Amino acid sequence: MNIKIIDPDSTAIDQLVRLLQSSGVKSSITSIDPKGSTWGLTELQHKHDDFIFLDIDVYLPKDVKLLQKVTESSKSIVLVSQNVENALLAIDWQAFDFLLKPYTPKQIGKIVYKIIHKRQTADPQNPAQSFPLKKVSIPVTEGFRLIQPSTVIRCEADANFTWIHLENGEKLITCRLLHEMENKLPEGNFIKVHRSHLVNVNKVDAFLRNDGWELVLSNGQHVPVARERKEAVMRVLGIQS
Repeated sequence: MNIKIIDPDSTAIDQLVRLLQSSGVKSSITSIDPKGSTWGLTELQHKHDDFIFLDIDVYLPKDVKLLQKVTESSKSIVLVSQNVENALLAIDWQAFDFLLKPYTPKQIGKIVYKIIHKRQTADPQNPAQSFPLKKVSIPVTEGFRLIQPSTVIRCEADANFTWIHLENGEKLITCRLLHEMENKLPEGNFIKVHRSHLVNVNKVDAFLRNDGWELVLSNGQHVPVARERKEAVMRVLGIQS
């Protein structure tokens, strides 16, 4: 897999490379310093890099139309900016993701997880097309457990503890609160459907009405959906009412 970083800031490039590598990326990473307006954008229309981290501040506002065209023509561009409001451009242009400077390990970890998921979904039979998933550490009674986020079916709050249900049927209990688990697990793959329940959206088999709405998960468990969260859950699952 090839990753390209287009950014005029060499310090930011070095930081991003280090964070990507520490998050499990073992692929080829190259960087380019855009030397002028529009430089690099037209070339991107003909490139076939797997993922591109593109600093858009150097191109805005003058080249916004070309930037939009390039982003919309690719499903693998991560827009990078120091301005949080530019996240709206990433949404409007259907970019792969948005990354706010300065970078944090948590931000990079979530994006790397999304990259892994996309590549494994595209070719689940070819392990050479992906790289190892970054595990998360969970404090338990005996010490710590390292688990793959993709193996978590759901998390359930229990007073000051959280139960973690794994796809192999195992249940772990941790002293982490549910909102701490929500912050620890990859954003976009997990959604809080109820004040006591956090669910892996890839483990949902059905969305049913039964004295209120509930999710049926891949392990057969039923989880209630809070009334105020119903619309958000439907959006995430791609369900149109």
